[in-house]
Amino acid sequence: MRRTLAALGALPLAALALLYCNNDNNTGGGVDLAVASPDLAVEVDFGTTPDLATPVDLATVTTPTEFTVLRIGTGAAALTNDATAGFLERRQIANGTIVGTPLALPTAVNGANRQLTFSGAASVEGQLSRSTNGKYLVVAGYAANPGTSNVSTTVAATVNRVIGRIDAAGAINTATAFNAFTGSGVRGAASTDGSMLWVSSDLGIGYTTLGSTAAPTILNTSNVRALQIFGQNNVAQLFASGGASGTYGVNIVGTGTPNAAGTTVTPLTGFTQANSPSSYDFVGFDRDANGSIDQLYVADDRTVTGGGVQRWKLNGATWALEGTISTGTGAGARFVTGYVSNNVATVLVTTAEALTTNPRVLQLTDSGGATSAVTSKVLATAAVNTTYRGIALAPTP
Repeated sequence: MRRTLAALGALPLAALALLYCNNDNNTGGGVDLAVASPDLAVEVDFGTTPDLATPVDLATVTTPTEFTVLRIGTGAAALTNDATAGFLERRQIANGTIVGTPLALPTAVNGANRQLTFSGAASVEGQLSRSTNGKYLVVAGYAANPGTSNVSTTVAATVNRVIGRIDAAGAINTATAFNAFTGSGVRGAASTDGSMLWVSSDLGIGYTTLGSTAAPTILNTSNVRALQIFGQNNVAQLFASGGASGTYGVNIVGTGTPNAAGTTVTPLTGFTQANSPSSYDFVGFDRDANGSIDQLYVADDRTVTGGGVQRWKLNGATWALEGTISTGTGAGARFVTGYVSNNVATVLVTTAEALTTNPRVLQLTDSGGATSAVTSKVLATAAVNTTYRGIALAPTP
């Protein structure tokens, strides 16, 4: 089947390249638009049967212009471990200008839709990702009223864990709720098409489907953080980050997009506790257009030496750390997204700040030289009594 870009809703080149296709030792999606170098990093509509042989019309591919960031808190009171309201801020990549009114995530039950709140202080939670078909944002939280005490440690039978799905028009679906990861927090979520859903916790990785209220299938009980789906060997592949024994750095999760128990979680060769002691979110690009990611930007939340955005390059079968991009004095990084255009990587970051400094959203521009030469621009700063968590390119219709 041949699809034109118009029919695909002007998805980024990453999508077109595939077509169908808080409790761990805790110290506290990407697009490649180079026309000659497709990126399988993110935004893919997999459907059920990959069709990698079908030609694609790339004539109208455009550079992303907007991103979405998750803000926690109303600003009325200091953030705590209690359940807190969340808001999605849509902003311009060029200058951070907010687009429209922030979208309030539900704080009350409405039919099948549950509440979707977050721990105000659990910095490892609240990863935001865009489905690989580019149409949805997904985020994990709690079916808890604001103010629910120590929400991350609640009993899941009483306070279900929830995966929210948000489309480009701002329609929110929070009907996916389940009794799992009891006594622990939910951290990240990822999806291929907005219906197939993966969720992470320090108790493992779960798989479920949109609207399900059954317990998810637990793929593995490894302690992981963020989840992302990128291209690997010309198919979609689930990856996870970690900051605990056995999962430091970026890990490959089984083969493809697994949904069965007993799936292995294996660190990519080159990542160790020594060089990646506190990895959070990550974004990958296929710079050589061979069907697999070969460049990674990995957020490290240390606010002392080593914190920032690590840049990794695949050399043969081993990943090598090329350097760390600074996110400011006394600041690390927690959540990232980005894209590549004309061989320049634009990476968007939410920061981890020391002491009482408010988190920021940064735009990093990397032309491929030394990491010390990467330029940085502040796009937004969280208001008092609020914080920024996950960040993703804005969804497309």
